Amino acid sequence: MRNFNESFIVEEKYDGYNVRVFMHEGKVLAATRGGILCPFSLEKLMPIMDVLRAFFMKYPQYILVGEVVGQKNPYMDAPTTYKLSRDTEIFFFDVFDEHGTLLLPDKRRAILKEFALPQVPLLGIYSHGKKALDNIEGIIRELNKKRREGIVVKSRTTRGKYLKYVTPVVNLLDIAGDSLLIAELPGNFFTSRIIRYVLSSIELGISEEFDLEHLFYEGIKEAVRKIEKYGYIFKDVTLFFEREENLREFLRIFSKISAHIKIENIKIKHERTGYILTFRKVHLDATRKVKDFLSGKYLYD
Repeated sequence: MRNFNESFIVEEKYDGYNVRVFMHEGKVLAATRGGILCPFSLEKLMPIMDVLRAFFMKYPQYILVGEVVGQKNPYMDAPTTYKLSRDTEIFFFDVFDEHGTLLLPDKRRAILKEFALPQVPLLGIYSHGKKALDNIEGIIRELNKKRREGIVVKSRTTRGKYLKYVTPVVNLLDIAGDSLLIAELPGNFFTSRIIRYVLSSIELGISEEFDLEHLFYEGIKEAVRKIEKYGYIFKDVTLFFEREENLREFLRIFSKISAHIKIENIKIKHERTGYILTFRKVHLDATRKVKDFLSGKYLYD
């Protein structure tokens, strides 16, 4: 642990999408990391909304940072092994103060615990030393067995001094989930995950039963199959809303936030407990590039 000469904590890094939760003009709002006010994320805060309001009454200057996990979300579809009480839940892992500075982790955990707000699990508190390394290696091995994302090491004395360690398996799961979009995603998305997988698997002595060549082959083959059968590359999405107004606002915003994605085949089913929204997320860049490949257009190398 050459990067940490001071006391530090280890927390689990949850695999989902990132949101900021804050109060503005008396309303609790949720924004994606890209700054988009997200009705879907707000919907998933409803079970803890009363607690959030109480929190912001005492700490109106703070911004909560959390990870929304669960497969039924509009932004990412990585498989999850978390034990959730609902289809999608949020777990907080950071708090910004009024100056945009992160609270130290001990203070952040204390004030969130005061209001029983959900947090990512605390896996250990350590000082610099060999014992810490041995314990942390065991934690990572266990998380890898559970197909979980990894850990974040956080200094207890220096604000924002963090170190992330991703389990070997999650890099392969990312590649498996997104090789369909290899024509759209930047090359570094895949390169960094291959390098991280190789280095971490060597370091931990872990060999996963995955074939990288097969992962890429199956993703590209699926992209070609979808072009041939449907004319475009897509992922199907299923979301649950309790409130129709949140659903309608989500559709209004989501259809405009990106020039690279189009939503089609929108269906809304009203059930006793709420609304099930299904749609097809069409990836325009990936579709265009794979069509170019299939039509025989030349590639720069």
